[in-house]
Amino acid sequence: MKIYFYILLAGVVLFFCCNTSVNRTIRIADGSKKSGGCHTVNGSVNIGRDCIVRGACRTVNGGIHVDEGSMVGTLQSVNGSIRLQKDVEVKGDVESVNGEVDCGKNVVINGEIETVNGRIKISKTTVKGIISTFNGNIELADHSAIHRNIIIRDNHGRSNRTRPLEIVIKENSVVNGDIIVKDRDIEVIIILQDGGKVYGEVKGAVVREV
Repeated sequence: MKIYFYILLAGVVLFFCCNTSVNRTIRIADGSKKSGGCHTVNGSVNIGRDCIVRGACRTVNGGIHVDEGSMVGTLQSVNGSIRLQKDVEVKGDVESVNGEVDCGKNVVINGEIETVNGRIKISKTTVKGIISTFNGNIELADHSAIHRNIIIRDNHGRSNRTRPLEIVIKENSVVNGDIIVKDRDIEVIIILQDGGKVYGEVKGAVVREV
């Protein structure tokens, strides 16, 4: 799976790249323009309002926060959450291990959202790629739109869940593709409420309309 490849690659880059920070949070000021990315270990990445960051931002043991109106490249975090405020555009992917992904209103993600052991919560957000997770609940609210599939990846028996994994699609949010559960060891429940819809097929999950 590509997220593991990128994480290993990021680890090498973080320790040997000249623009890597260690034990320090990276802060990009409001209105900044940056052609490259940023990398840190044991620190967070905080991107201000109305910024343009064209490269990838990666952190290990820290979170990523992007403020209103900014445009960024790929975002990758290990042991930290990724939070996007309203009107943010992500040109690449959003990937998190052991941390949630939380998107505010009018966010556009041109790539994918992928988590390992992390919840995905989006509101009035457009995701043009797939959403995939190992072992994380998903909530789509307030007219969010997923252009492709939602995939629950196969955890090969390593999940320690005692409760069903839930995918909540509400407030006129839609999934235009399929919802596919590849992990047969966990129960997945899709909850449709307040006009939430799945236009593709549902494979391996139970659907409940409330």
